[in-house]
Amino acid sequence: MTNKTSTGRGLISVVAASLIGAICNLILNTMPAYLAVLARERGLTESQSGLSAMADVGGLAIGTIACAMLPWLIERLNWRRTVFCGMVLMVVGNLLSMSTTSLAPFMVVRVLAGIGAGIGIAIVYATFAEGDSARELSFFNAGQLGIGAAAIPVFSSLAQAYGLSGLYVAFAGAAVMALLLSFLIPRNPSVNASHTTHAVQLTAKVSAEGWVAITSVFFFFVAVGAIYSYLGYMGVAWGLSEATVESDISIMLFVSMGAAILVAAAGSRFGIGKPLLLGFAGLIASIVLFLVYKPSSGYLASGVLFGISMNFIMPFHFAAVNKVDGSSSAAMLVSSATLVGFAVGPAIAGYLVTPDFGLINMLGIAACLAALVLIFVALKMHARRSQFGARGRSASVVLA
Repeated sequence: MTNKTSTGRGLISVVAASLIGAICNLILNTMPAYLAVLARERGLTESQSGLSAMADVGGLAIGTIACAMLPWLIERLNWRRTVFCGMVLMVVGNLLSMSTTSLAPFMVVRVLAGIGAGIGIAIVYATFAEGDSARELSFFNAGQLGIGAAAIPVFSSLAQAYGLSGLYVAFAGAAVMALLLSFLIPRNPSVNASHTTHAVQLTAKVSAEGWVAITSVFFFFVAVGAIYSYLGYMGVAWGLSEATVESDISIMLFVSMGAAILVAAAGSRFGIGKPLLLGFAGLIASIVLFLVYKPSSGYLASGVLFGISMNFIMPFHFAAVNKVDGSSSAAMLVSSATLVGFAVGPAIAGYLVTPDFGLINMLGIAACLAALVLIFVALKMHARRSQFGARGRSASVVLA
């Protein structure tokens, strides 16, 4: 695809999209701290807190899937207005969260806020698909990790000073900022000579290889979600204190930003296949280490390898989906597959808990292998279709 970030206008759009995406994912990235505050202020049980988390994440998934499945509506509204509408829903949902007293209506307005955020995320991914998708998603990943890490202590302080009302006002304020940034999002996909007309791409159905690639993303996040969700439990089970585990996980996240920045600097200049193989090799190796090497001395090193590999894979995975299927719907469904996989992984892992967490790690390895096989199957399908298309065009020229 054409790299639009070479122009000033393109760069502004990418920065705006990255900030909007970070704001839409703010609750997702601050979920541990958010749920702790929510449970304390509203007196929720662990299961009720889990339902609230499900409402937010479910809303995100609904918003992204709706955008991907209704391209005609996105085309009519255009990208900019779609993001604007999503941010309005996000503002309304967060403000209404201040006044709901019982759990059921509270979950409804959390779903509403999540749908707004999901709509924003869907357009953000479609915007990234316009340029060097690996590089742009890497910048986004690094930015949202940093913003999420910085927001946790700020939101905790707000909640202590003003309760949940202060927290939701902050979320609504962030959504208003994203609403203003929506005016910097392109109205529609670009049309250029080096790529098929994006008006067609916007309304196109997802191809067979596109669905295979999106399924690969789902399995990748099943693996990541299952392992990451129980990473803290593993460290404690292997003899580390909770404080040490929290410190080590913070280090893992910080170092993982380095992988995102590395990919952002390199972009897709080394292709897609080799970086994907390298990333999956590192990820599987880290899970194998968790499986066979459990002394506490190796916990941080294995965790750092896991975090680096995970963040190294994500941008190239997105670039691979974008390569095999250039439709905006496919790009949007990547975010849907991410959310659903990250929800399904921990849910399955919850039934596989053993004292050594071996079954969870084996689930992670199996899901990683499935993701690796599927993405290369999708790339092979795309290569064959492109080769067949090129032969067809050559025959047409000869006959003419």
